[in-house]
Amino acid sequence: MFRVDPQIYCEMAARLLDAIADRHYFNGSVDYDTPLFNSRLVASLVIRRTSPGGAIESIVPVWWSHRVERLGESSESDFSWS
Repeated sequence: MFRVDPQIYCEMAARLLDAIADRHYFNGSVDYDTPLFNSRLVASLVIRRTSPGGAIESIVPVWWSHRVERLGESSESDFSWS
């Protein structure tokens, strides 16, 4: 199992926010690749906003999977929304 550290969470969060943009529902993926590993978060999310087109109030995960590939081998990670 691949351990997701705070730096990876921050990087994935920034990429996810860019991918969400102004949507109220997101179904897609974001990638974060480094020389040591490649990772992909695939998710279906409901985005609650303060008003139409407003700031994000919360993100509710419907389904997600975070996989990491290191040295040609794919594995799950300990990624969590909490």
